[in-house]
Amino acid sequence: MRLCFIIPVSFIGNGIAFTELHKILHFAIEHLRKTPLIPIIIDCLEYLALYNDFVDILKMLHILRDHVLLNNGWKINHCY
Repeated sequence: MRLCFIIPVSFIGNGIAFTELHKILHFAIEHLRKTPLIPIIIDCLEYLALYNDFVDILKMLHILRDHVLLNNGWKINHCY
């Protein structure tokens, strides 16, 4: 059993690029639909802010929050 859902965000390998917020959002929403009780942990939001507009990050977080509420899921934001 997995304890959390991990989306690999990286410019190298099979990861999703930091600038592809729509793909990160898509994978997170799909996870919520399949397994809402396993939390989504968003780590290092400040790193995403280096590559994206702050407003775009807020929009993504608000859309994700709405899906978390609709699916009775869990989301944890973590920043240093």
